[in-house]
Amino acid sequence: MSLAITHFAFGAAATMLVVTFLLPRFGYPRASSVLGGIWAMVPDAHHVSPSVAESLRAVHDSVYANLFWGHRFFDVLDPADSNEVALLSVAFFLAATVVAETAEYYFGTPVQRTFRREARAQSRVSSLGGAFGGGTLGDTLGGREPGRLSLDRPSLVRAVRIVGGALAVVGGVGLHVLLFRTGSHVGLLAGIGALLELFGVVTLFEDAAVAAWVSAHVSSAIRAGARAIVVVAACLLALPLFFTLSTPTTLSVANAAIGALLVLAAIRL
Repeated sequence: MSLAITHFAFGAAATMLVVTFLLPRFGYPRASSVLGGIWAMVPDAHHVSPSVAESLRAVHDSVYANLFWGHRFFDVLDPADSNEVALLSVAFFLAATVVAETAEYYFGTPVQRTFRREARAQSRVSSLGGAFGGGTLGDTLGGREPGRLSLDRPSLVRAVRIVGGALAVVGGVGLHVLLFRTGSHVGLLAGIGALLELFGVVTLFEDAAVAAWVSAHVSSAIRAGARAIVVVAACLLALPLFFTLSTPTTLSVANAAIGALLVLAAIRL
């Protein structure tokens, strides 16, 4: 079995990255990181709770332990409780901390983002007041001639995102079609196909125009039900991919990584 610090550091680091990049509006990133580290150590709770030691040990020795940030995978990979693996896990935690702190510096915490939005809004009001007070129409329009079509960077990025989302959905469907024609790597193909479809759908629905059309034509109950179905389906597909970590191989690690990405993509919904 791996050392407790190995499980805690990896769970805390993974949780920190998930919260930083997928749940940026969450207000308790540090507390969630600590809770993620504790979650990763739950299968080892039989050491401190003798009254339920047998039932907890059964979970520890089963594939379900991989639901706790790959706990079973680390125990099988590191049966000698090596300090080297613990050191790598701590190094990963430190690297994740640097990445999270850097991301917060550039993107800001929820409170910082609120202040920035208010500052930008006040700046716009001030600039409009100055433009109408003594500026010209050309200054107000940013120097561009009225009626002239220009492809600015936001429009180009939006077009690329829409095309990329559509291609991801097509690629995912293609992998699922290929799945029925081949009998090898079924889990990997199914996971990658679902992942492409999920990322494609999320990317398309993040577009403001698409989101506005869906809000106007689809009821909130149907949207919530469809979202719940997709999340449950993604998690159900990810579970067997996680369980393959009980036998550490290159394919099992790839399967588990795809399963983790599926769950993370479902969280974004």
